[in-house]
Parts: sequence; structure tokens; C-alpha cells
Amino acid sequence: MEDGKTYKVDEDKIPSLHFEEHIVQLKELSLWLNKMGVDSSNTRLPAYIKFLDSYINNDKLKPSENEKDMKTCDEIQYVLREVHELMWIYNGFKNNIPKGSKKLFDIIVGGKKFARDDIDTSARNYQLELRIASYFLRAKYEVDLEHPTDIIACSSKDKYFIECKRLGSPKKVNARIKEAANQLKKKKRFLSTVPDSFHNTNPINGFRG
Repeated sequence: MEDGKTYKVDEDKIPSLHFEEHIVQLKELSLWLNKMGVDSSNTRLPAYIKFLDSYINNDKLKPSENEKDMKTCDEIQYVLREVHELMWIYNGFKNNIPKGSKKLFDIIVGGKKFARDDIDTSARNYQLELRIASYFLRAKYEVDLEHPTDIIACSSKDKYFIECKRLGSPKKVNARIKEAANQLKKKKRFLSTVPDSFHNTNPINGFRG
């Protein structure tokens, strides 16, 4: 580097959502679900709203000095991870609701607050399906959620048959991918598999695959 050469500091901030905006979107999701016929009043959604609201109004947190406060700050990361995934799904589905959606949304909002607490993993299994479906809906594909294959996504040029698998441990990776491949082969479809290994790559994140 040349002596005396300086560089301007980039002062632009990456756009982000404030906690209040998360609460607004969760309330929008709840209203949208209710219009679809999914009662979200006694589900994990109000729990997320309550937690975010209490976090916003707590200006006494000192995680560097207090273990309890540190756990609260850890938990906010887990809540935000869950909320962000639900928001992604909602924003993909809200203007284009495929047949079969209501049944799956009924299941996913009925899951525990965190995936790590799920005994029955079907809520997060279907949440993965809806997350992947939302990518295709955003890309203007027609999505079928009522077929025996998890997702069928069609455009004027392409047609995808998709099996979604959540991976609970490294030992299950090969088995789950083979399971998805066999399911598609039996249906004589081209293989398109979506494995979710979030838990394996982030073992202390509070989520279980």
C-alpha cells in the first residue's frame, strides 16, 4: 500500500427489519391465515409476537453481565430465524395460494415454538415444503401441493417434481436422499430433491432436523 493513501468508509447500512416490523408482519400473517380458515390464535405465532414485544420493551438487558440476559439474547436469534422463515413463506403465498395450502398451514403453525422441542416433526417437515414452494411461487410457477410428490412446480417451459427432506443428523444424509430418489423413481419422475441440513451445519442453534 502506498504511504498516506486513505479510503473512504462505506457508511451505507444493509437494509433490515426492525423488531416492530416483524410484529406487524406476524399479525398480517395471522389475519391472512384466519381468512384462509386457519385458526392461529392458540399457535406459536402469538408466542413469537409476545416475545418480540417484551424484548423491544426491555431496555435493561445486560448479556455481558448476566447469564439469564445472555440466554434471552440467544433466544431472540432463534425466534427471528423462525419468524424469517414464516415471513418468506407468507410473502410467497399471499397473492397466489395453491390448492392444498390450508391443510399444510394448519399443520405448520401447530408446531412447537422451536423445532428442537418438536416430538412430532411434521410441522417443520411441511414448513420446509412450503418454504421451497414459495421460491417457485415468487418465480411465477404454478404449484401443486395436492400431488403424492411433495411439490410439483410448472412454468411454460419447465416442470419440476420435488421431494423435500429434513436431515436430523449426518448419519441420515445418505438414507434420506436415497429415500427421496426412490420415491421419485417409483413415480417415474426426474429427480429433484431438496435436503435441509440446517441443524447439521449449526448444531447449537436450537433447532432439530
